[in-house]
Amino acid sequence: CAMCNIWQGEKQPEMDLAQFEQVLADPVFSGMERLMISGGESTLRADLHELVRLCFSRMPALRTVSMITNGLWPERAIQACEQVARLSAERGVSLSLSVSLDGLEETHNRMRNIPDAFKRTIATLDGLQAMVKSYRFYLGVGTVICHWNLHEMEAFQDWCARRGLTPSFQLVGFHDTYVDNMEQQSELGFRPEDLPTLYALLESLASRRSLRNWMAFYWNDMLHMYRDG
Repeated sequence: CAMCNIWQGEKQPEMDLAQFEQVLADPVFSGMERLMISGGESTLRADLHELVRLCFSRMPALRTVSMITNGLWPERAIQACEQVARLSAERGVSLSLSVSLDGLEETHNRMRNIPDAFKRTIATLDGLQAMVKSYRFYLGVGTVICHWNLHEMEAFQDWCARRGLTPSFQLVGFHDTYVDNMEQQSELGFRPEDLPTLYALLESLASRRSLRNWMAFYWNDMLHMYRDG
């Protein structure tokens, strides 16, 4: 992805099921109520459903599980998500799925640095939206906002509304550790001419405050940070 250099970093060994089982044996996990399955790309694990089943068995208090996928491998992503959806339904755990989508077709392809990324991701979304009827989970899209896509966010939100999808946003961040993307700041960082559009977007997101939409309070803080210092 254009906004993240994790994929260029030194490869680290991944934990196998036996190692996860040792970690999850700690009693602290018995009280866990929320589980986030992220990555990297979690659907690349062939044993994902076994890992989720293991988590469920060690987390008796679990109420919600959320999972993120970039949707770039539709067959794999749909199969993996269906396995997790089935396990969640059997356990009575609320499931939330988020598919990474950073804008309309040209912008998303550019952000993901893959020519047909948008078509692949839409194929995944089509499959997951069809699956919602059977497993009744929440499905949304996650978007990183930066200079490249900021000015089409209004059109993007309209596109999501027509698809029956709720977008969640995060602002691009630059760090010399983990994502190691400081060199992208000049390309992707917000510029002075972007600020009126950025403030308008933050004001819109912050205005949706309610007890159910707690993220609006976060966007209110972001507005004060960016606009008011």
